[in-house]
Amino acid sequence: MGFAESFKEIRKKLGFSQQELASRLKVAQSTIGMWESAQRTPKLDEINRIAKVLKVTVPRLIGQKQAEIIKDVIVINGKKIDITGLDAADIDDIAEYIGRVKSRKVGPA
Repeated sequence: MGFAESFKEIRKKLGFSQQELASRLKVAQSTIGMWESAQRTPKLDEINRIAKVLKVTVPRLIGQKQAEIIKDVIVINGKKIDITGLDAADIDDIAEYIGRVKSRKVGPA
């Protein structure tokens, strides 16, 4: 997912219309539409301002997945997955599975 899709999804999830968000960002509504349709990409300073107004991180805004492993929990884009009871061998299996998924997407070498 790139910026355009992520931006539109976040705006809708937060319940902003294009016009409301345009007013908060002090840009034209057509600018919001262009960003959402990928006809235009905001400049870096605009991306920082958009992230602040929407109260999200820049990586989330531009569509990057964020994953972190905390004791007994994997957090992916803010969603917690309980991994209580898993040990190092299980983590190796998870890593192996990720490798298989990646190779399917990339195809054989």
